[in-house]
Amino acid sequence: MRNFTVGFAFGLAFFLWNSPDVAVTFAYVIAILLLSTPFLPRSGRLLLLGLFVGALVAQASLYQQLNSQFSSHAAQRDFLIKGTVVSLPKHDSRRVQFLMHIDEYLEQGETPGPELIRLSWYGSSAGKPVRAGDQWQLLVRLKPPTSLGNPGGFHYARWLFHNRIHATGYVRDTPSPKRLRQGRLQLHALRQSVSESVANLPDADNHSALVQGLTVGDTSAISPAQWQTLRHSGTAHLLAISGLHIGLIAGWSYWLAGFFWSLAVRLFNTNASNFCTRPVFSLTCSVVGACTYAALAGFTLPTQRALVMLLVFALCMITRRIIPPGTALLVALLMVLLLDPLTVLSVGFWLSFGTVFALFYLHKGRLNQSGKLRNALSVHAKLGFVLLPATAWFFQQGAMVSPLANLIAVPLVGLCIVPLSFLLLVLMPVWPTAANMVLSLVQWLLSQLLRLLDWLLMLPGANVPLFLPDSQLLYCSLFGLLVLFVPRAISLRWLCVPLLAPALVLNMVGKRVEGLEVHVLDVGQGLSILLLTPKHTVLVDTGSGGGGGATMVERVVQPFLASYGRSDIDISILSHADDDHAGGIDSLISLYPSTQLISSDPQHQKDYGASACKAGEVFVLDEVTFSFLHPAVSDSGSRNHRSCVLLVHIGASRVLLTGDIEFEAEQMLIDRVAQPLPVNALIAPHHGSRSSSTDAFVDLFQPELVVYAAGERNRFQFPHADVVSRYERAGAKGFTTGEGGAVSMRFNRVGLVQPVEQYWGSRRRYRR
Repeated sequence: MRNFTVGFAFGLAFFLWNSPDVAVTFAYVIAILLLSTPFLPRSGRLLLLGLFVGALVAQASLYQQLNSQFSSHAAQRDFLIKGTVVSLPKHDSRRVQFLMHIDEYLEQGETPGPELIRLSWYGSSAGKPVRAGDQWQLLVRLKPPTSLGNPGGFHYARWLFHNRIHATGYVRDTPSPKRLRQGRLQLHALRQSVSESVANLPDADNHSALVQGLTVGDTSAISPAQWQTLRHSGTAHLLAISGLHIGLIAGWSYWLAGFFWSLAVRLFNTNASNFCTRPVFSLTCSVVGACTYAALAGFTLPTQRALVMLLVFALCMITRRIIPPGTALLVALLMVLLLDPLTVLSVGFWLSFGTVFALFYLHKGRLNQSGKLRNALSVHAKLGFVLLPATAWFFQQGAMVSPLANLIAVPLVGLCIVPLSFLLLVLMPVWPTAANMVLSLVQWLLSQLLRLLDWLLMLPGANVPLFLPDSQLLYCSLFGLLVLFVPRAISLRWLCVPLLAPALVLNMVGKRVEGLEVHVLDVGQGLSILLLTPKHTVLVDTGSGGGGGATMVERVVQPFLASYGRSDIDISILSHADDDHAGGIDSLISLYPSTQLISSDPQHQKDYGASACKAGEVFVLDEVTFSFLHPAVSDSGSRNHRSCVLLVHIGASRVLLTGDIEFEAEQMLIDRVAQPLPVNALIAPHHGSRSSSTDAFVDLFQPELVVYAAGERNRFQFPHADVVSRYERAGAKGFTTGEGGAVSMRFNRVGLVQPVEQYWGSRRRYRR
């Protein structure tokens, strides 16, 4: 069973995480290997069978989910629906977001569509009384699940996929939305009611959001500063309901049940064992308490894993059987995967089971040794290092202070904050005054904890950027640490040196760049380009400002640079001041305060001290020459016409970046350059709009490659068909960021070093 479970999990993960071509090849190889099973030992046959069954289940899950997704052919359409809110609504200054299960499509003749959708209702959220469990009649504009495609960035489409969300969209205000029914008895309605009750207690302050997270898993009100402190210190898992909290509640419930059992025996002078033994009663109360807490958390993945392990343990205790901890973990793994195979796509799955596995591995062989406190501290410190490859892979950072932070935070949260938070839930409906006093105490403890964590983060090297650019380095690093911390001394520990060395060296020197790399990032309908030389980084435009949410600098640029091991931007060029090109300027300055700003916009020059881009100015970085061709000092016109135009060249390789120039500016550029200037790559002016890329402009620069920085299914319908045809007639090969993701080109002094890469070319997109 162990080998089958391991094979099943690996088969699921490999098939679902990799591109379709790799996954199909994997399935064929496993099928062929199965033919040779008569020659393998039983353990090998079970492993292969698990791999094959995992691949089959993965394929079936993919087919079912993709078949339920909203089709791209029906995009940009309005639907009149009747649906029920099935999540806690998330409010911000711009909108309220929620999940809705569609109960009925109200238009006659409407074909069945997606069942679970994620909606945004824009405008001031204060006037939108959306509550979990309510049924509404809405007119919604839906679109298929999609995601920006950039190295290091968040894969939103995969997140939607593994949460079985079939479409996203927004609510139309006309006709007016109608609330049809209130769902007071629905689980999420109860969770929202409890969350609001906590926030409405008289002494609630900004730390009450953390209490909401600990009690009902509502983390929407936790401030960005609080999240940053928790993440950078490696303690975020403590303030969101996880397996640790389920175990704590189970333990406290077990102890309390035993206490009340003994009290009842003494008070009533009866032998209660005739009806039920004390261990059975305590275990039953423990399971009930854990299930209640998991329900308040919305039955998230970590709580599912903890509940399954607790049930296995309780069953073994009641039947007086002994099951090794590793076997219990594998049973929990198998049951979680059978309940929801797509859960292997979530980061939480790997962190949850990986952490428990690491704990079992590090404890093995030490459980009966003397000096338990010393061994516990040793295991705790080693666990922090074992988890570093995972945090580098998923989050591009390493909390070096995490072992010390958790050494303080885990006892405080487990022994004080979680029990008090649970007591708060019990007291709120029956004794609000006492509940308010408990909340004040919990908030004070949380404030002191956050203050301590902030102090720890001020220590040198408390949180460092880490990155692993490919899965091979991840596997080598994990295996190297497991070899290093093998519980029993073996002569092969020296293997950790060659296994860990590549990741260590790469993080010290960064990813190697030779010549010039041009990365046109996928920032939706906008532009952001990173130009990398061996020792310098140049950013051209930031993409949009996010409209109150995270900017493209935070969502795309920073994770991309982290995936290269780079933590600074030497020069930032803002072609002009439109939001889709310079909306992230404040985030840029906040994250990279030492960057040198260059802009064509007078307001940028005044407010941020940016230098003006002027035709004829040149600077050189690592033998790569950057020349401004436009605008000249005497040029005038709109923002688009005065966009910075930059020619980047190394040897015979040339790349032209054009901002949002249109016909008039293109003619100025043609007059200024005068003679043909063939380029290897051209970033199409104004995202490929019809008002740009004239025949004369295309003939002057004769590009071999053209990149259209345009969002997928954008409302402007960029790039325009006429423009695409114009470049095709000139022999240029075109790439669109919204279709294929980020475009990466690498040049040396002769030309293109390797074929152009697009992010989605070798990755699964998780959509129809």
